[in-house]
Amino acid sequence: MYKPTPSAELLRFKARFMLVDGNMPLFPSAKRDWATVEEESILLLPNLLWPPKNWRRLTPDQRLLAVEFASMSLTQTENHSSLLLPERSFLIHNFHFLVLPGSAGFPLDNKAEARL
Repeated sequence: MYKPTPSAELLRFKARFMLVDGNMPLFPSAKRDWATVEEESILLLPNLLWPPKNWRRLTPDQRLLAVEFASMSLTQTENHSSLLLPERSFLIHNFHFLVLPGSAGFPLDNKAEARL
């Protein structure tokens, strides 16, 4: 049975859909393009909406801080969360899909480099 090869455009679309939208269960959620999403349109927690209101006016460091705050809030609400605070690089790596465009870079320690 002959199966035609999909076009390159279709393959690019499927790859982007799986990686950017986080639909591949074997890969961690990829960074999203938050510039195309309305502000405060996604409910992460009862008092936490994403992306933050007026996030485009924030400095790169404030954008990274918003991601860290949301990541810490999500981590602490899990049933199995510990009293120990996770490392910054661990938070940002686990919740990489929340990173806003134009956010400041974050330091990578040896453990973070190994995870990447």
